[in-house]
Order: sequence, then structure tokens, then C-alpha cells
Amino acid sequence: MKSRLWIAAMLAGVPLAVQAQDRPDTVRLRDLVVTATRLETPIGAAPGSVTVVSGAAMRESGHRFLVDALRAVPGLAFVQSAGPGALTSLFIRGGEADYVQVLVDGVQVNDPGGAFDWAHLRTEDVDRIEIVRGPASVLYGSDAVSGVVQIFTRAGGPPRLDVGATTARGDRRGTMAGESFDTHALDAALTGRSALPFGRDAILRYGLSAAHATSTGLFAFNSDYDNTNISGRVRLEGLRADVSVTGRAMDTEYHYPTDGGGTVVDRNQFADGATRTLGVDAGLDLANAVELRVLATLHRSESRTDDPPDSAADGRFRSTADQLRRAIDARANIGLPHRTVITLGAEREWQEAQTAFASAGGGFDFSDETDEERANTGWYAQVHGTPFNALSITIGGRLDDNDAFGTFHTGRAALSWHPLPHARLHASVGTAFKEPTFFENFATGFARGNPDLEPERARSWEAGAEYVLRGVLTLGATWFDQRLRNLIQYTFTTPDPESPNYHNVGAARARGAELTAAAEVGGLHATAAYTYTSTRVSDDGFGEDPAFEAGRPMLRRPAHQASITAALRLTPALDARLAARWVGERTDLDFTDPARFSGVRTTLEEYTLLDAAIAYAMLRGIDLTAGVRNLLDTDYEEVFNFPTPGRVFHVGVRAGVGL
Repeated sequence: MKSRLWIAAMLAGVPLAVQAQDRPDTVRLRDLVVTATRLETPIGAAPGSVTVVSGAAMRESGHRFLVDALRAVPGLAFVQSAGPGALTSLFIRGGEADYVQVLVDGVQVNDPGGAFDWAHLRTEDVDRIEIVRGPASVLYGSDAVSGVVQIFTRAGGPPRLDVGATTARGDRRGTMAGESFDTHALDAALTGRSALPFGRDAILRYGLSAAHATSTGLFAFNSDYDNTNISGRVRLEGLRADVSVTGRAMDTEYHYPTDGGGTVVDRNQFADGATRTLGVDAGLDLANAVELRVLATLHRSESRTDDPPDSAADGRFRSTADQLRRAIDARANIGLPHRTVITLGAEREWQEAQTAFASAGGGFDFSDETDEERANTGWYAQVHGTPFNALSITIGGRLDDNDAFGTFHTGRAALSWHPLPHARLHASVGTAFKEPTFFENFATGFARGNPDLEPERARSWEAGAEYVLRGVLTLGATWFDQRLRNLIQYTFTTPDPESPNYHNVGAARARGAELTAAAEVGGLHATAAYTYTSTRVSDDGFGEDPAFEAGRPMLRRPAHQASITAALRLTPALDARLAARWVGERTDLDFTDPARFSGVRTTLEEYTLLDAAIAYAMLRGIDLTAGVRNLLDTDYEEVFNFPTPGRVFHVGVRAGVGL
């Protein structure tokens, strides 16, 4: 009864209420983005489709994990295998989960080979997120196949100290129905800027953030999750030069009682991880015609999975991985007439990985260790300009020389044309690649890697239009098409024990449409988005994998997704927000039958989720957020046989003071 009264009270104050994100930048043509071209580019001139989400909007909506804040972005499909901390994947436009390059302040944080777990990124230190849909290997190399997501952290502004706390309580599902789980978080941030005594325009911008979150999870036991994150960024600019230093440290621990099929079987297995990231970006402007930039990055990821024995008859499994990426990128931006910039760049990257697997007892003893490294050198060039006031053109190419797979080239061409002041047509075509993982290249033991693997390849194109009606309503439509080949597959049968298990044999395609609308009238801002994605396997290679059957859809990509969000300013101090999201049927695998260890195809039902929230400026410098996620208590699955949260109530308070 108390829950129903709270819901009724909130709905009374939310006539049209909540936005889960800032409106897509495909309808904000005046904004500047940098990820699409690595230059400050107006959104209307950027190649491909770009969306920008503000950190402030995410926090006001009560979202503390990026996976929740980005679900309404067109073309994106997130899949999480359980509650907080569980493995989370992102599919953009039907591409593979490892086809998305992820950057934090310019530093790539993917594992070598493209894998990235979205479960642990939080919103507290985020200034904005730029999402580029479409191939971007020309500028970013491997993994930027279906898109690039870049997270920019907060720095600058009037000196200020902020502290915040959030708490949430939600319902568990299935056999734990009637029970609840809790999530709590604390964070603090120091941001500011100051003029320096040397140089008329010398400015120091800084930001430092720390956050800790914990959750009891969606299971009755062995379900705890902890996340500690510290990040900082300092930028010095002036005297025609600038330099930025960014650093991040994150430690996580996730306990889970399930096996690969979602069956609750274990009371003590867990996974923990530690990542360390460092980036230095420096630039020098020469006579307003040439800009020289150097970016040096380091990202280290350490992870461990440990399953101690549950009983005297049980065995123990343990695995560890230590992966290191170091890179240096140097480029020159040369200004020409007609607002044209030529970018010439070179990148050198070194990758290292040490892995260990060990299983003892329980009738299966096994151990294996690897220690490998590889390096890549890439040269790239791009021309981006506006030869006419209404027409922007981007053309680029890249050549990579890799220790493991030799040379590889990619290219991209795009245009953006404004035939009318309030209308835009855009189109692009490009190629991209994804390098093999270390395991696919170098594994030994129960699986053997293939050092002769080639990169997975993609050819993509898109075409679209946007129209702004009387400055109030903005409409957008984009058609996209991806062709994927050289996909790496695992085969269970080999001619002899020395033969590799991984080969380039698969092919697939993904095509579809993204439709967007945004309206702003008075204090009301509303957006709507619909994404249609059709995926098909065109070559199933060995034909052994039920996840990759010729003529069938690819797993966990919904053919249909839609969202509607609205934000209403009720008073100068009170905002109300509402978000509805519908996800259509998807294909998944059922691993619950031990006799079918490779899984059996199944269909996940469609579902609709409704979220509501309010943001209230209580006093000067003190803000309150409150809301409900999954307001209708919808029962749904993102991964077959794994639980999802029921109705979740959340409250947050944030206090800030100027310094």
C-alpha cells in the first residue's frame, strides 16, 4: 500500500514527466563534437550519426550507471546478464559487442580485441558522452567498427565542491519474489578553473572525483557488488598551447551464484577487477594554420575469476588476466581555405597480455598460462571541410601494419548538405576492422589459437535526413547497412591436436533504420526514437554453433526498439521526468540442458518499461532527486534465465558549495 501511495503521489506531480537522457544531438545542430573527426566540428557537419548525452541530465534522472542512462539512444542495444555488476554488452546497429571502441578522455579502455564490460562505468564524474554510430577505424583503428563512445569527465567552471549520496531499494524476481535488494552510493567532486600569473590567457581547469557504490544484488545469496572509482583531469591552456592530463583508477568485485545457464548453483564464486588509466594530450598552435597534437595513453586491466570449493567433493576453478595497452599518437591539423582542415597522423600501440587458467578437483584437472605481446603502427589522413556554405565533406584513409596480421587499410567518405536552412541531408560510407583477441591468436591447452588470423572486416553505409519545423519540432530519419565478413569462429573438431580452433569463416549483415523526433514548447521538452534492426547470418562457417546459423538472426539484437522521454519544468526549482522504453522480441540461447552444452535457440518476449523521477532544488546548493524505475513492475529478461530488477525506488541528495 505504501508503494502504491508513493507511485500515485509521484504521478500526480509528473504530468508528462521524465527524460532518461539529454536529447540526441542529431537534433541540436548548433553543438560542437570532437569524436567524429577529432576536430571541433558542428554537429550538422559531422560524418555519420552523432548523439551527445549530458552528465547533468543523467544524474537528474537518477541514473548512476551509464548502462541505464544510455538505453534510450537510437541504434544502441544493451544486454545485462543480471543486476548491478553483471556482465553488460553493447550492440550498435546490430554489430558485434566487441565492435564498439570506448574512450575516456581520449584513452581507449577496451581489452585488446574489442571486448568491454559496461557494467561498472558510473555517471558521477561525467561531463558529457559523445556517441558516433558508424565505422570510424580511419581515425581510431581496430574495434571502431559499429561506433565509438567517448566519455568526457568534468573539469573547469567556478571552483566548487560537491558531495552526493544515493540509495535505492528494488524487488527481486523468481524464487526470491517478495524479497528486496539495496544499492547505495557516495561520491564527492572538486572542480574549478583559475587564471595563471603567466600569459594573458593562461588558464588551469581541473576536476577530481571519487565514488563508491555497493549493492546486495538480485539473488538471495552470493550476490554482492562493490565499485570504487577515482578519476581526475587537469588542463592547462594558454600561450597558443594546451596540455591535459587525465587519470582513472577503478576497483570492482562481483559475486554471482549462477552457472552459464543462469541456474543458481554456487555460494562462493566471484570476479574482481582493477583498471588503471592515464592519458596526456598536448597541442601547439603554429601561426593559426597548423596545429600539432600528441596523445600518449596507458590502460591496464587486471581481472580474476575465482570459484573455491563449495564442499569437499567440489573442485576449484581460478583464472586471471593482466592486459596492458600503451599508445602514442601524433598528428598535424593543417588549415586551408574554405574552412578545410587536413589531418595527417601516425599511431604506435603496444599490447601485452598474461593469462592463467587452473582447475583442480571435481574430476577435472587443468592448467594453462600465456604471456604474449604484439604491436601495431597506423598512418592516417583525413580531409574535412566546407567548400560551400551548405556542404561539408569528410574523406579519410588509414593503413595499419600489425605484428600479428600484417597490413590492413580502411577508408571513409561522408557529406552533410543543408539544401534549406532548417533541413539537412547526410550520407557516409566506410570500412572498418577488429583485430583478434589474444586468446584467439595465442591460446594453448583446451583451445588453440591461430596466429594466422586476419582481422574481422566491415563495410557500412548510411543515408539520412533531418528537418526542423518552426524551431519547435525536429524530425530525423537514417537508414544504415553493415556487411560483416572474416568473422572469427571456434570449431570443436580439428584434424589433429596441434591444429587451431579459431578461423576466419563467418559472415553476416545488419541493416535498419533510426527515426527520431524532438519537440520543445515552453518548459516541456520531449523526444521519441524508434530503431529497426534486421540481422542475418550469411555464412555460418563450420555450422557447429547454434548462435551463428545461416539465415537466422544474430543473438540478443532486438528487431524493434522504441523510447519516449519527456521533461517538464514545473517551477524554477522543480523538474519532472518520464521515460518509456519498449524492446521487441530477441533471439537468445538456452543453456539449461546439460546435454546441449552449446545451447538451444529460444525467443525472449517483448517488454515495456516506464521510469519516473523528479529533481528539486531544495535550498541554494542542495538538490534532491527521487524516482521509480520499472514503475509498472514489468517481468522481463535481457538474457535467458537470468533475473532483472522489479520496481526500484531511488532517492539522492547532492550538496555543493562554491570555493
